[in-house]
Amino acid sequence: MSNQIKSVLLPGSFFNIESKRKIQYLNQKEIHTLYLFDHTLNPLNKKDDMYEIKKSVFELENYKDRLFNIGTLIFNINKRNSEKLFYDYLDPFLEIKNFKLGLGTGDNKFEEMKVNYQNEIDEVIKKLLKSNTFSIDGNNLFLGGNSKSKLNLIRKYSLGINQWGISKMNLEIKSEIYKKIKNPIGNLSQCIHIGENNYFKNFDSNIELIYILKDSSLDQFYNQIQNILDDKIEYD
Repeated sequence: MSNQIKSVLLPGSFFNIESKRKIQYLNQKEIHTLYLFDHTLNPLNKKDDMYEIKKSVFELENYKDRLFNIGTLIFNINKRNSEKLFYDYLDPFLEIKNFKLGLGTGDNKFEEMKVNYQNEIDEVIKKLLKSNTFSIDGNNLFLGGNSKSKLNLIRKYSLGINQWGISKMNLEIKSEIYKKIKNPIGNLSQCIHIGENNYFKNFDSNIELIYILKDSSLDQFYNQIQNILDDKIEYD
């Protein structure tokens, strides 16, 4: 797995304690992208803190001599009205070099959606493609989700694909779709919960692995990253 792209999804309390030291450490390692949640509540433990996505994106972007990419996993297009969605979030994010923009429509799995603006994801994608340039080596655009409508959009617009759950069948379906995309504008990626052993082995080398980091002490954080890089995360 030496050529595997390895990225991380930052936990909700990441910026609370020693964030500068953590960012510096990540910048020194071969971590491809630092992804951020778009949640009001911490999705792993609702009692824990949760960062605000826009503030956090630009804290990472302002890190001097930054070597890592920055991305969203997954940005909920229905959490803000259309004007705010583009003007305050999507447009500024895509001014960041090699930004990895993951989009979704939200659900109630991790937090109750008190407001749903019901923005049409097809229209959001078309607007983004009209005003931005995306490529596999530059700014990325990808979707999360398993629905038929999402998979059709991925085919239609040559998008990248994210797999959150641990279904081998779903990943194989997405892999087959992805292989048929001539010039994808995002990676095929699989999220992995650290500390869970129910993952299958031998991921294809073209799949980006996104490790979901746990809220932890500084030393535990260092250990998580080193285990990722040393391929010491256990799979069944």
